[in-house]
Amino acid sequence: MITTRIVMKKYALFVGALFILPLVFFAPRAHALQLSPTIFDISAKPGQTIVKSVRLGNETKEDLTLTYQTGIFEAAPEGNGVPRLLPAPKDINSIANWISVTTPQITLRPGEKVDAPFTITIPENAEPGGHYAWIAWNEAPGKTDGTGVAISCGIATQILLRVDGDAKEGLILRSFSTKDGKTNFEKLPVSFVATIYNDGNVHEKPRGEVVIKNMLGSTVGKLPFNDVKDTGNILPKQDRSYNVEWNNGIAFGKYTAQLNAQYADGKTISGEVHFWVLPKVLFAVWLLIITIVSFIIIMAVVQAIKKKNKRIVTK
Repeated sequence: MITTRIVMKKYALFVGALFILPLVFFAPRAHALQLSPTIFDISAKPGQTIVKSVRLGNETKEDLTLTYQTGIFEAAPEGNGVPRLLPAPKDINSIANWISVTTPQITLRPGEKVDAPFTITIPENAEPGGHYAWIAWNEAPGKTDGTGVAISCGIATQILLRVDGDAKEGLILRSFSTKDGKTNFEKLPVSFVATIYNDGNVHEKPRGEVVIKNMLGSTVGKLPFNDVKDTGNILPKQDRSYNVEWNNGIAFGKYTAQLNAQYADGKTISGEVHFWVLPKVLFAVWLLIITIVSFIIIMAVVQAIKKKNKRIVTK
């Protein structure tokens, strides 16, 4: 059991290295190896066969020989949308084991682009809901590290598969607030954070807007919420945090930010937060004006009372 855990840990580190090493040690070559699309969002029925392909491009000046690997992924606990990559489990009901690649090894000449087909064969007894996998294309291993794990340079695509059936869809707004919970700001920008939990068994993508209203109830801003294509999904039983920033013009006074988002063809979530924007200079001027106006009003009232009393005494 201990040996198995060590092997799995090393393999998981290797899987992560497929995505980290290109950024650290092989940045020029990783940038030169192109792949599209980076995400497939697919809906299918049990027993159905899905055929897709990725386009691989070699922008280096030498031949690249690529092999593929598959695995599964889950959301990282930080809730920032970065996937945690895991090896393919032995369970035959795992999506990673439903994937087959037509050409396991591809050699690309300099400047060449080719389509690499793959097939997802969904079992008749596939569990309804979301299933999540990755396919990585990396250079054929040329050397090993101290653990015997092959070091390579690669790039991957994510597969988000929804199997039709008795799916549960439900998002819960954990919180909607200004960043760090601040309620007083001197100036823009003001950042908002919405943390949403997916209580269902399929991935969801909430989309909508954050509406900013002033103290009179007038709308002074509309900010898009999670409108980036192909990203922003929440995996089942996971939290995800979204950031929105208001940075347009000059603000002064009390404001209300209203989150309005939709998902799953009509379901909605909403939240509200109140905050103040009080620039020190404008606040000082505002306070001075209020003081002067208040003084004038008080003096006018005093003078009116004196005149009234003077008329009474005269009578």
